[in-house]
Amino acid sequence: GETWDGPHQIRFFQNDFAVGGDPVVAFGQDGTVYITQISIGFEEFRIGQLLSSALVSTLIVARSDDGGITWSDAVPAARSTVQASSQLDPEGRERGTIRSSFLDKQWLAAGPDPNNPDNDILYLAYTDFTDTNGILYADELPFLTAITRETTIMSVRSTDGGLTWSAPVPVSPTAVVALEGAASAEGEEAGEAAAEANAQDDEGHTDQQPGENEGSRPERFVQGAQPAVMPDGTLVVAYYDSTNDGPGEGLSTIMVASSTDAGLSFGEPIQAGVFKEARGRNRTTFFRQGGLPAIAVGQNGEIYIVAAGVPTEKPVDDSDIYFLRSTNRGVTWDLPVRLNGDDTTRLQFFPAIGVSPNGTIHAMWGDMRDDPDEVRYHIYYTESQDGGSSWGFTLPEQGFTVPDTRVTDFPSNALRGFPGGAFLGDYFGLAATDEDVFLVWADTRLGEFGGPNQQIGFARRTAIAPPELFLNPPSGVAGRDVTIQGFSFQPESNIAIDVGGVTITNLRSDDQGEFTTNIYMPVTGEGPRNVTAYDETGNVATASFYTEFGFDSIARELNDLRGGLGTPAAPTSSGFSPAGTPAASGFDLAGTPPAAATPVPAATPTADDDDSP
Repeated sequence: GETWDGPHQIRFFQNDFAVGGDPVVAFGQDGTVYITQISIGFEEFRIGQLLSSALVSTLIVARSDDGGITWSDAVPAARSTVQASSQLDPEGRERGTIRSSFLDKQWLAAGPDPNNPDNDILYLAYTDFTDTNGILYADELPFLTAITRETTIMSVRSTDGGLTWSAPVPVSPTAVVALEGAASAEGEEAGEAAAEANAQDDEGHTDQQPGENEGSRPERFVQGAQPAVMPDGTLVVAYYDSTNDGPGEGLSTIMVASSTDAGLSFGEPIQAGVFKEARGRNRTTFFRQGGLPAIAVGQNGEIYIVAAGVPTEKPVDDSDIYFLRSTNRGVTWDLPVRLNGDDTTRLQFFPAIGVSPNGTIHAMWGDMRDDPDEVRYHIYYTESQDGGSSWGFTLPEQGFTVPDTRVTDFPSNALRGFPGGAFLGDYFGLAATDEDVFLVWADTRLGEFGGPNQQIGFARRTAIAPPELFLNPPSGVAGRDVTIQGFSFQPESNIAIDVGGVTITNLRSDDQGEFTTNIYMPVTGEGPRNVTAYDETGNVATASFYTEFGFDSIARELNDLRGGLGTPAAPTSSGFSPAGTPAASGFDLAGTPPAAATPVPAATPTADDDDSP
């Protein structure tokens, strides 16, 4: 992770016209890389003499055998459909229903075939949104009217490396929302079906009887499936269930369904946890966030989940991060444990989780605790070395323990990201080995210094050498030429070099992230001047050039001459006197970099890492 190349893109499905996002990467046992994303297209349909079209999505998967440099042409793992039925009403006008689906929020996992552990099976879990529409007439003009929306968590699998995929299998029950068009004759029938389909109480149990909530409109919604494969090949899928009060309101549950036959069928989903639901959007920013789960599995039947929820003891809190654990393959679940250790009511969001082969559990999330305005976020991280019973870090020599630590050295302003600050994605990501931990997130730090900017931030626990600048010579007279060498910048990136806060040249790093250039130092007074280089991903390094002889040196010598001749001395320019010049920073006069220091709040030590977007 010290340097990156690319991006190396995959193409959307050849029958479609655009890509729809939600990329997910998975690795097979043999190192093959698989990637999935949404491809967007249209499909025409006809009701009698009426012709129209609907938006459809294809969940595509491509593979790479060379570590992601080149990719196969994408194949469809699942595609949404449009189905229409029609009949004439007594007035001879077309009537009927149109059922159109859209597939969303897919997640990809690879794991051993339970019948042949040396072979991988790929699993793709996703949400199937199916809308039912009827036909209404305004005079003689037909219009579609929405009646119901169904959501179901589905799963498909591939046993041949992603070349072909199975038919979809339901993971969850189907949740139904009665929409505004349910006032039509078709809608009344659909609304009754929705109430029956959503026979579930607010704890997520299916013991509510149809008709108990007559007169209310059910708004149950399932979304955000994540699959994981245990070492023995058991497949587990976690997903979010809004319960009948709808998304962003009241209570929500995290549900888990398991398959012991390699994804051919799933058992009844089990409730892993229930939360007071986080708002769909924070009160101080515009990006959407909520309670979608992230899942990881251990070596001995453990299942670990993290999700965001509103703490009952702090009702004005926007959301905290909670850990859920089952040690018996999902049969029973412990009570949720809060991971973020702050005492504020500020937002935590987008948690991710991973497990090292040695059993250490790692968790990360976005966190606004450090910003009283609650618009800027840092990345926070914590770990558990005892299976989730305790979390945090202890410094024995200092007798100091903290529940979590800050990863990023500069905050991201959520309002300065994706145009209008409306979208930071839906997930952050984490992967871990026994030796290291790797984090990725949406990073908007550069938006503070220009137009909206959003990039992929990356950090690892093992320290990455920071960018460096070397000046030759590190000191001299004003106006002389100086050679600048840069190391450990982003490869093949645009570089801007500032002297004293003024950009004086632009260049480009080579494929090793290095560059060499010559500049003329500006004519200034005696003293140090900072030379700073930035690349376009936000990496920055600073060195110092000491001007030994500048125009205030001439003024000082003239004053000395006047003093020797008995002539009143002229005042020197205080703005360029050594006393008025700020101290050098970044490098000493010999060109040797001092130890780097990252400012953090005194109450929260930082992890020993380096990060860059």
